[in-house]
Amino acid sequence: MDVKFARLEQRVSALEEDAKEFHKLLEPIKTETVRHDEHYKQIISTLEEVKKDVKDLKDRPSKFFDYIAMCCISAIIALLFKIFGG
Repeated sequence: MDVKFARLEQRVSALEEDAKEFHKLLEPIKTETVRHDEHYKQIISTLEEVKKDVKDLKDRPSKFFDYIAMCCISAIIALLFKIFGG
């Protein structure tokens, strides 16, 4: 009976050592995961900025042409006032 207990004790000790080694191997993976999560957050933030910039650029041509139309109308009105003595 003591022999069986001694063998079980050896097996448990071996498993405990294996578990310690396993945890040592997992530690760099945890660190990398945290680093990748941070990198992912930065990518998402940058992507949101790019989306906003693209939206602004898409809106800009219409604003630009609205500005040109307003200038032309103002010029025509100013010309009409000058011609008709307003």
